[in-house]
Amino acid sequence: MDSDKNTSSISHRWDLFLSLGILIIIITVLIIAVPTKTIFYNVEVAYTDTETYYEKEPYEVQEAYQEQEPYQDIEYFIDTVPVQVSVPYEDIEYYYQSYDAGTGMYYSYIPTGCYCTGTRYMYDADGVYGALCVQLNCRLSRTVTKYRIETEYQSIQKQRPVTKYKTVTKYRNVTQYRDVPKTRQVMKTRMEPQPVEVNWLFGFKTPYELHLPFISGD
Repeated sequence: MDSDKNTSSISHRWDLFLSLGILIIIITVLIIAVPTKTIFYNVEVAYTDTETYYEKEPYEVQEAYQEQEPYQDIEYFIDTVPVQVSVPYEDIEYYYQSYDAGTGMYYSYIPTGCYCTGTRYMYDADGVYGALCVQLNCRLSRTVTKYRIETEYQSIQKQRPVTKYKTVTKYRNVTQYRDVPKTRQVMKTRMEPQPVEVNWLFGFKTPYELHLPFISGD
């Protein structure tokens, strides 16, 4: 009976040691595997940002330019034209004049340029009876003023219509472009520190958080 009692005591102690060992193992495993710590590492995070960009926008402006514009004007000029004029000049005119010696008179000689046109029988100064010249017809000359038609050239002022040009300033609409700032929403990424729970000893990630007082994050 004592033997059974001893055996029972040994078995009881063995079960106690076994239970205590298992408990220690479980506690050890829990201490190693279950506790976590928080660490931070950079991850690429998407975010929405407002971006400014520029667009070419047309607009109308007034532009000055110069143009040659025709107009009508009167131009005066000097022209040389032929003109018929009557020009006086001096000329020698010849004519005949008759001279009668008179009753009982005669011409004892015939002057140059004259000739006898009438005779009479009578006694001359020497008492000789014969045909004597009693009438002369003489060719005489005189200076007279005559006129002839000549062509002369005279300068006269005339006028005529002409087309001239003047520079005028005009304006026209032209299209120009300017940069207009606008905004739009864009997706960007940035690196941000993110907390993650890992095993305090081996560093594998855990989906839970369990911090022990003696474990702190890096």
